[in-house]
Amino acid sequence: MKKFLILIILILASKTFVFSADSTHSYHSIFELGKFLGTWKMEGAGKTVIETWSNVSNQTIEGSSILITSTKVGFDTLSFESLRIVEMEEEVFYIAKPNENPMPVPFKLVSSENKTFVFENKNHDFPKKIIYKFKDDDNIDIEISGSSKQIYLYYKRQK
Repeated sequence: MKKFLILIILILASKTFVFSADSTHSYHSIFELGKFLGTWKMEGAGKTVIETWSNVSNQTIEGSSILITSTKVGFDTLSFESLRIVEMEEEVFYIAKPNENPMPVPFKLVSSENKTFVFENKNHDFPKKIIYKFKDDDNIDIEISGSSKQIYLYYKRQK
């Protein structure tokens, strides 16, 4: 938690700390991201990914992503990632904290049009961009990209 607070302070102190300066600025509100709330699941090839989001406050949505693999003797959790979407000083950030990273990684919301939300951090190694595209209320396509690598996820809402 202490590391997360330090990251937030750094972002607030200098918005250009992690992100390249942009000549155009459009305000994005966290209220635009209400579609994220709930539990989402993707299954295939013996693997299950579950992403869950809940509203914590008017400025914060918290989430988690877990990858589970089926084995002959049961299930094995391969990875866990803490997620957070926060609104700070009229900007929205997607903050990911995979288990293998010592510090959380922020991605700035740069676009929110046509049920598509684009988060970027051009200075991060991988990913540099995370795109959530809501096909409808119950299906999300997610593209995670950077350099020459791309990962696609297809989630269905769990009821």
